[in-house]
Amino acid sequence: MSIIQELSTVAGQLTVFQRTPNTALPMRQVDYDDQNKPFSLEEVETSLAARTKSFAGFDYNFLPRKCFDDTPEQRAEVYEKLWQEGDFKYWLATYSDTLFAQEANRECYNFWRDKTRAKINGVYR
Repeated sequence: MSIIQELSTVAGQLTVFQRTPNTALPMRQVDYDDQNKPFSLEEVETSLAARTKSFAGFDYNFLPRKCFDDTPEQRAEVYEKLWQEGDFKYWLATYSDTLFAQEANRECYNFWRDKTRAKINGVYR
């Protein structure tokens, strides 16, 4: 799928038949240099220690509540915050039941779907 993005810049027309969409997330990649370092050594050590206590080995974990404990407005805020932060947080720092309850997973997917559709240019979405 990644080649499509590159081909679309040179192709006069490009039609893509895609059976199942990739569930891609914004990573929010940042360039760092000597003046702009992301973490101190102490923060790195804390982060590495936190990874051993998380569900997926990252330095963050699920929220301590379930999806439908929040109102629709609160859920939208949570999803938007995670989306803006980027990384795998949208999947792994979200509601505790997202990966384990179909309804919660669908709610998370619907937000992702709407964000993704907004970026698709063309007649078919």
